[in-house]
Amino acid sequence: MKKLVFAITLVVALIALSGGCSYAIEQKKRIQYFDYETTDNFIVKSTLTYPTVEKTKYPLVVLLHSLGYSSEYWGSLKSDFNQAGIAVLEIDLKGHGKSINDIYFKRRSWIYLTDKAFKLYPNEVNEIVKKVLAANKNISPFYVSYVGADIGANTAVITAQIQSPRPICLVLISPNINFRGLYIPIKLANAGNLSVLAIAAAKDLNSVKQLSEVEKFAQGRYEKKVYPNGGTGMIMLKLNPSMSVDIVNWVVDRMNEKS
Repeated sequence: MKKLVFAITLVVALIALSGGCSYAIEQKKRIQYFDYETTDNFIVKSTLTYPTVEKTKYPLVVLLHSLGYSSEYWGSLKSDFNQAGIAVLEIDLKGHGKSINDIYFKRRSWIYLTDKAFKLYPNEVNEIVKKVLAANKNISPFYVSYVGADIGANTAVITAQIQSPRPICLVLISPNINFRGLYIPIKLANAGNLSVLAIAAAKDLNSVKQLSEVEKFAQGRYEKKVYPNGGTGMIMLKLNPSMSVDIVNWVVDRMNEKS
């Protein structure tokens, strides 16, 4: 049975954004589109979606997809979070999905990015989240969580370590000690008392092993969950029907513990 409940209440006030990001609003659909120019001249695109229920303050979940994929592959996860009263920010990481163009309109795929470029992901995500929070005073900076898959999981860990205030919790799908130069042990240790849900597929033996390796550096609650179907990353959501609601319920529980 779905348990999609959240304790915090508030109103939507859509406030203009300045510096680094631009946005457009579809009020009827309660969607905002953000563009962010990176230091290496990419235009990173993201979408903020509000729940339909009016509240005075919304929590926020940031979704960071797998390497080679995009936000389109999250399936029902965004709508499940929205149903729970949580705003959702989906970011197409540099070189992926809608973020494959630079400021000169040249297409630049992730396939051609170096580890040096991937290492910029956490700072880029942190800047985007800061701009979104600055533009939307009805989103609480104290109730931010991340869901990331493989490179998105590692990006989430490092972003959590530099973000202020720190997020409440992280859901890490197929995390790895070192993914494309994003090395997380020290970052996870320095992130402090974060709650972490780490997920892998049973047939992906390396990812299952990595869950235990990553656990060694966690300073707070660390829960592991292994699903029967799928391989590495966000495609697991499509192959394990209960996974989306499991993730939402776990995040909601962590938010309610804080409230």
